Amino acid sequence: MPCACDHDCSLDRLRDRQRNTLRAVLAINAVMFFVIGNARAELRAAPAG
Repeated sequence: MPCACDHDCSLDRLRDRQRNTLRAVLAINAVMFFVIGNARAELRAAPAG
């Protein structure tokens, strides 16, 4: 996408970088949600004692 000036181009690059960072963080959070949920389910299923 051609930009009118360097300032617009730098904002576009920053926006793309932030979008990629946000997606990575959301993916890590989703994985950790399932890991913790799975560990909790296994702890509840383990026999006490």
